Amino acid sequence: MRIGLDFGTTNSSAALYHNQTVQFMTSSITESNGILPSLLYVTREHEHIVGRKAAERYLADDTGRRAVWETKEAGVLEYWVTLASDPNPVMVQHEIFVQEDIMAKGRLLQSIKTALRNPGYAGTAIFERQYPIQKLITLLLEQLYQATEITMGKPIQSVLMGRPVTFTGHPKGDERSEAILLQAAQAAGFAQVDFMAEPIAAAYSYHRQLNTSKLALIFDFGGGTLDLTVARLGGEEKPHVLSSHGVLVGGDNFDRRIMEKFLLAHFGENALCEGRSLSYQIFEQLLDWPRHPELTRGDLYTDIKYAAHFCHDESEFRALLSLIDNKYGFKLFKEIEHTKMQLSEKDNHQFTFKGTDINIQAMLTRRRFGRSIRDYCAEIDEAIGAVLEKAALSEKEIDVVIRTGGSSQVPTVVDILTKRFGDNKVESYDAFLSVASGLAIAAASMDENGTR
Repeated sequence: MRIGLDFGTTNSSAALYHNQTVQFMTSSITESNGILPSLLYVTREHEHIVGRKAAERYLADDTGRRAVWETKEAGVLEYWVTLASDPNPVMVQHEIFVQEDIMAKGRLLQSIKTALRNPGYAGTAIFERQYPIQKLITLLLEQLYQATEITMGKPIQSVLMGRPVTFTGHPKGDERSEAILLQAAQAAGFAQVDFMAEPIAAAYSYHRQLNTSKLALIFDFGGGTLDLTVARLGGEEKPHVLSSHGVLVGGDNFDRRIMEKFLLAHFGENALCEGRSLSYQIFEQLLDWPRHPELTRGDLYTDIKYAAHFCHDESEFRALLSLIDNKYGFKLFKEIEHTKMQLSEKDNHQFTFKGTDINIQAMLTRRRFGRSIRDYCAEIDEAIGAVLEKAALSEKEIDVVIRTGGSSQVPTVVDILTKRFGDNKVESYDAFLSVASGLAIAAASMDENGTR
């Protein structure tokens, strides 16, 4: 017996298909519908907390706390050097020192999946212990493995795991990323691991509800990637895939754009301190909340503190200082994500965020948000054209467009699809669980056919 497992940028889930029913794996740390937020919190004692509880623990431990940096020894670097004047190599030793926030109780990691697109990222050091990227993923997958034990009363060691159409945009990078996922899943407890592209999995999920054959475009738009598949679905045969295509654009890009276009001004982006702006590096780092702590040390921090206390527009600079000092970044970006969801349902939304020296009240409109992501929308439209070209089909030949994934709900994105295919062809389908359910269905089919 084999389950389907969707390891997602924002959320993860696992499911089993049996007796024509999809059953999602649940445990004490998943949501009631089986969704596990892809969050990992590592404490100073190297306790590992995942899911919603990871966010709750981080907010309790770290929000409102100022960083206290201390330089610590991290070992010795040894290497050999040969000089032109002396053919005999000489060993050189350098002590390595790192700065550590000694008051931090833990570290929160999110969007771990997107690290797979960076071939130079091997992992990260957390409280003097190295965590390879494989280990970080394993810690999340272990919880889904344990959920199978709880739900089924026994472990299920065979899994069909989802993967994006492309991790990196390059074949060699994709091979490396899939190998890391394979090792992580095996380390989590799954002895037999196979892979299926996520939009193909979503196609399997939609396929089982069709009685007649249709040419479908699966539009799977999640937190990290956009994945597309054209397939013939419905009827007695299994889905027949004609083409797939993927691009490295996701909902996380939209969140950062909201911060960039609508909120940086509240933290002094356009304000002057003694006739000069603060460094652009500060505002670049604000777009990625896990990098906020880096701003609490060094020359940039000195500039921020000076501006907060002595410059004319000090209220905005005080807000900036408070944002990084009090570790408000995660809370701020959760409110940004909420705003993006609200603008999927309403024409406008009052963005509100308060904290020490921070009081933001900003009206955001769907129209302005749509204009701010036009460059990403152009990439999305180009990707649709690419997957159709690979399938040698036109828009008119597509019978139905299935949009799934949380980011597929954004109205500007929906508009791209309706302009190409017509409103009557575009359907929203199981935004958060279609991939896991489709993987489960495909996994059951593999078991029936005796295939790996």
